[in-house]
Amino acid sequence: MKKGFTIIETLVAITIMVVVLTSFVSLTLLGQRGFQTAKLKYTAAKIAQEGIELIINKKQNNVLCVLASLGGGPCSAWGSWQNNLIGTWQVDAAQRQRLRANQTLAPYVPGQHLCINTAGPNEGIFAYSCAGPDTDLPGNFERKVEVESLGSANIRIKSTVYWTDRTTTKDLVIEEIVFGLP
Repeated sequence: MKKGFTIIETLVAITIMVVVLTSFVSLTLLGQRGFQTAKLKYTAAKIAQEGIELIINKKQNNVLCVLASLGGGPCSAWGSWQNNLIGTWQVDAAQRQRLRANQTLAPYVPGQHLCINTAGPNEGIFAYSCAGPDTDLPGNFERKVEVESLGSANIRIKSTVYWTDRTTTKDLVIEEIVFGLP
């Protein structure tokens, strides 16, 4: 009796190994794509939340100005805490001066992508103007923040972030209702 493998047994074993290895590689690639998609969505959520926080900061500055005007302070000509707040904006954390009560936010311009500051006083902040090629964010993120008046006491903030994941444009929306003067 001869010992060894026949050609058919060898071909079957090789075929099984190829199927197992192909499945393993496919699962690895699928997991990697899922991770990349989750990473982009997480970044979009951070960018959207930052947009809401910037509007809340501007709203607080406006409220402080109104309260100062009641005491005859520097904002005595100030009318409403909603001044320079209602509209569709391209908020940029690196442009802090626009968050002051007497300043207007930049209007939203579709197609302008955010970057992240990697050094200086704005390090880690999403902005529309950054220095250096390493500051670009994969996914080409852009943020649109809409502020709507809900009467004299409330506003609705809607922060929408658009990005590209492989060839598909995606979006993420976060909304918040904020109350006026305390």
